[in-house]
Amino acid sequence: MEIYKRIKSIREIKEISQDAIAFELDLHQSQYSRREKGDIPFSVNEIEKIAVFLGVKVSELYGEELFQNSLESDKTSSGSHGIISCKLLEQFEILMKEKEAVIAMLKERIEALKKK
Repeated sequence: MEIYKRIKSIREIKEISQDAIAFELDLHQSQYSRREKGDIPFSVNEIEKIAVFLGVKVSELYGEELFQNSLESDKTSSGSHGIISCKLLEQFEILMKEKEAVIAMLKERIEALKKK
């Protein structure tokens, strides 16, 4: 699951509005909504603030807790290494895509600043 989906899920479980998190991030609700839909990637700073606001670890937003639970429940099942490896690989690929999106955004900002 992508980080923006995980953030939305946790926010909804905790019954926190988009407005509340947007206010904490100094964003308009519509700007926050675009991030939560995955249209715009969250910045590292935003992810840190969201984790604090939601009362979770940053690593949980990236799915660490999910893998810890998988490790515990799969210890007794045969072939668990393959299942865990696939999940880890899937999560790694998602994180790499998110990282590439952030890098592309930063490169665009750098170019825009150079033109000023």
